Amino acid sequence: MTTSRSEEGSATLEFALRYAASGYKVLALAPRGKVPLTEHGAHDATTDQAKIRGWFEREPRANIGISLDGLVVVDVDPRNRQELGDWAAPGEMPDTCHQRTGGGGEHYLFRSSNGTRYDAHPEAGIDVKTGPGAYIVVEPSIHPSGERYVWLDESEPWSQRPAAAPDWLAAKVSPSSPALELGAIAAGARNSALTALAGAMRRKGASASVILAALEVCNREQCSPPLEGREVSRIAASVARYDPSEVPAAITPPESKEGLWPASIDLVELASREPSSPKFIIPDWGPVGYAWLMAGHGGVGKSGIALTLAVCAALGEPFFGLPVEQRKVLYLSCEDRTDVLHWRLSRICAYFGADMAALAGRLQILDLVGRETVLYERDPRTGGMVTLPLMELETRVREYGSQLVMVDGIADTYSGNENSRTEVKRYVNALVSLIPPDSGAAMLIGHIAKPSASSLGSEGYSGSTGWHNSVRARWYLYPETTQSGDDEGPSKTGELLLELQKSNLGRTDQSMRFRWDEQARLFVGKFEANDSLDRTSRDTEERIGIMRSIMSCTQAGITVPAAMTGPRTAYLVLSIRPEFPPSLAGDTKSKRYRFSRHLEKLRGMQHIRECAMARKDRHHITIIEVTTEGVRACG
Repeated sequence: MTTSRSEEGSATLEFALRYAASGYKVLALAPRGKVPLTEHGAHDATTDQAKIRGWFEREPRANIGISLDGLVVVDVDPRNRQELGDWAAPGEMPDTCHQRTGGGGEHYLFRSSNGTRYDAHPEAGIDVKTGPGAYIVVEPSIHPSGERYVWLDESEPWSQRPAAAPDWLAAKVSPSSPALELGAIAAGARNSALTALAGAMRRKGASASVILAALEVCNREQCSPPLEGREVSRIAASVARYDPSEVPAAITPPESKEGLWPASIDLVELASREPSSPKFIIPDWGPVGYAWLMAGHGGVGKSGIALTLAVCAALGEPFFGLPVEQRKVLYLSCEDRTDVLHWRLSRICAYFGADMAALAGRLQILDLVGRETVLYERDPRTGGMVTLPLMELETRVREYGSQLVMVDGIADTYSGNENSRTEVKRYVNALVSLIPPDSGAAMLIGHIAKPSASSLGSEGYSGSTGWHNSVRARWYLYPETTQSGDDEGPSKTGELLLELQKSNLGRTDQSMRFRWDEQARLFVGKFEANDSLDRTSRDTEERIGIMRSIMSCTQAGITVPAAMTGPRTAYLVLSIRPEFPPSLAGDTKSKRYRFSRHLEKLRGMQHIRECAMARKDRHHITIIEVTTEGVRACG
């Protein structure tokens, strides 16, 4: 087997087929990882050689996993290898398949005894894994450290069947949780079984999200019928409230009213101290403790600008005039590979005069192109949504101490119904739950529908209003356009506009303008701040100019259509009049949007009105006229 271990490419497929031919159920895992690449996860493990061949031909670098359906593995952490002596005295470990992992740990593979139950985490540093929902990584897979998994002592599992699990192992770990026995869990035992499983995991320090993920798998694959998703979430939340060192030996399943929500806010305690103002990472644009959304049409430049912001946040440097507090940033790049990220980072760092190496520890970037990245995928049977990538993200956030999590983008990580407000909210809440509430934030980068990108006054998001409602700040990036003439469509000016269209905790009516800097090879921005007094004065002057333009048309016998879209619109008719305010001229999307808002304001003030008029062909159209009140307002 020595030569096979040194082979690349086809060697992995050959090993996978060899395991399957020997009766082991195989699944494909991420290269140098443990997350299944198969569509549904561990329960897709198979001995079907055609299916296995397809998996590994599509991803020759994939790791190999074998299902523990009918098998038991004693997994010994390298730091706790001496504790194995407390389990089995010398000479009591039967000859079995023994594997050294790339991380220095060891696997001891046994056949499971029918009807015997094994605990997933019986003692610190020594885990026991079994059942159809579990699997281990096997030779010739590569550990994240870069080292290879290796079977030792000529104990390859295709040449030597694993020994039966010894009696001392069964005595050590059984009976444990009924949730871990092979076979179905009947209706009357579901709550107790899942609660016991959650308790065992919490003793090992598992978080609420990780516990929930395990319970959802167990509920889906072993409970007959499965519990409702809300009940599973309630169990996970209830058990996760315990400190790992204080989890009772026997946990009672939570009552329906407990475990899911926290206690009510202590108003007496709040009344005893002064309230604090909302915190921001970016004033007005990026509140602490919430999610933000930057949306725009595909290819407009969102990823490059978002990566620039990530660097500014990691350095604590202003983002083209906007102050940015320093944070540890985790950037998920689902669309750009390492070489593109490297090129962009080099240009960004050169522009800001930063050392890329100095970002280490402050900025973590994951190249996830071609990897499993779905963080939300609703299970129609249980209502649950936790996925393996979400569990991995939670682990990375905890490992890196990340405070600002940037997800590029939504289309790669959200597999729910885009028009479902409930599913959108669950996805956003799942991300917000990962960040520190007093210092962190989650930023989502997403596309908008093409019709939205070309419409007047676009709100900068597609699908359900849940995207608008679920975030506390929403940014809209789009190319600036101008109208070249009456018979020509809008043309791009080459600059990008980034509008702050929503800020629940700050003020809106702010924007940034980006232009492509050929020397820097990136979009360079400029913050366009507007004083509130200046904005009020400008708005008043623009409304008066619009009304004077309408009155000028009326005196000249020119009708002003109320239409905002089509070949002849109110904007196109009025914008060529000399009375039209210069600050609205140029027919950019932002100016047309502001124009439409002015018309709505003038209607509300009863300074303009819409009237029906019959044309010569007897067709009726709606036109705009200035009222008597409007004439007086114009002086």
